Amino acid sequence: MRTPQTFEDPDYILLFRITEKVCQANFSQWLSKNWLVPSKLRKVSFRGEYHPVFSYSAATTTDYHAERGEHRIIFYTQSDWNGRSEKRLETRWSDESGSLFSAFEHVMVSASRQATVTSLKDCDMQPYSPKHLSGFTVEPIHQNANECFDEAKTKMEADIERAIRERIGGDEQNIKSKTTHYNDVKISTVLFPLWMTAFRYNKKLYHIAVNGCTGEVIGRCPKSLVKIAFLVTAVITVAAGLFFKFI
Repeated sequence: MRTPQTFEDPDYILLFRITEKVCQANFSQWLSKNWLVPSKLRKVSFRGEYHPVFSYSAATTTDYHAERGEHRIIFYTQSDWNGRSEKRLETRWSDESGSLFSAFEHVMVSASRQATVTSLKDCDMQPYSPKHLSGFTVEPIHQNANECFDEAKTKMEADIERAIRERIGGDEQNIKSKTTHYNDVKISTVLFPLWMTAFRYNKKLYHIAVNGCTGEVIGRCPKSLVKIAFLVTAVITVAAGLFFKFI
């Protein structure tokens, strides 16, 4: 069993821009969008944590073979007794192949079990200094750089595929095969700021995170069984009323 560790000397740290007060306000607003959330969840306490993240930069070259589809409408006349005019959609395919170069900077993957790295917009990345950790805890590492690189490549591949489809153009694209070569891969260690809370509901543990840079709320909340029962009863009552009104 692997012993959890922390980064000994991270390369960068993303500073907290969202205070706990703003975090609570964002969380309350997020909850207000879901009426089925249990009422007691309106008040929870958050703790500030720095989570370990691997940042990947790379230059990629992708060789691809694909097809470009162009739609066209064909009009024709039925040969039956009324000679109706009909139309159908046909797709004309043509072969496409080529190589696509892409450059990626700071593709982030969490090395922690409890959090997912979200948007880096408005994040203040600075060289690491221990002084920034004052008042916060640091979550241990649960995945190494090689394990996280697989997830980083998945993120890069999604962007590469979108770029290939845009290059091919047309109405449809059918990518038959593609091979990506990763060059000049650079790995940095980063501490990512999150406001975290955890609670149990119906014997199940839930984790909620708030991005310490942007204030984005990440997680899934339970549904109140009482509120669900009330909603179902209300729907049945309304449906029954409409049924007896029109019979």
